[in-house]
Amino acid sequence: MKTRSILAILIVLFTFAVSCKKNSDPDPGGPCTQANLTAKSNAYSAAINTYAASPTSANCKSVVAAYDAYLAAAQNCNFVTQAQLKAIQDARASLVSSCN
Repeated sequence: MKTRSILAILIVLFTFAVSCKKNSDPDPGGPCTQANLTAKSNAYSAAINTYAASPTSANCKSVVAAYDAYLAAAQNCNFVTQAQLKAIQDARASLVSSCN
């Protein structure tokens, strides 16, 4: 069950990473750049892989921290709707509850 939730969250995050295009970025040095979202997505993916290999509380908290970093960057993208943000935040709450 936890693995399915984590995989669903990962899919949502990769969708955001792919949909932010360089040529539409209002601020090339800002948080909604392809490079920044890809870096955050890669860090999140690495945290998930670490957690999958060793499902400890500390590794789960690392997944949440990586998720938060990605969410902070994605929130600054103008293509992310309020409904999508709500879904992401709900998924984050579910992830946090699974760490306890």
